[in-house]
Amino acid sequence: MTDGDTYGYNLRTIEHRYFFVEKFYKTDFKKITPKAPMGTRVFDLTQILGAEEIPEVDELSEILKDKSWS
Repeated sequence: MTDGDTYGYNLRTIEHRYFFVEKFYKTDFKKITPKAPMGTRVFDLTQILGAEEIPEVDELSEILKDKSWS
């Protein structure tokens, strides 16, 4: 938290989400509409995939290469 202070992040009183992973996988989940998004985006992967179960991360990274968002 102290390190975040030096970069202007308030990690003490503003709610944050953290995702801890063992490995990162390269993907390309493209935004298809112009202009930068306003604010934070959190995606419901079950809705994007049209399935109740989310596959393993390596498979998910491949599937998202064929998906887009707006």
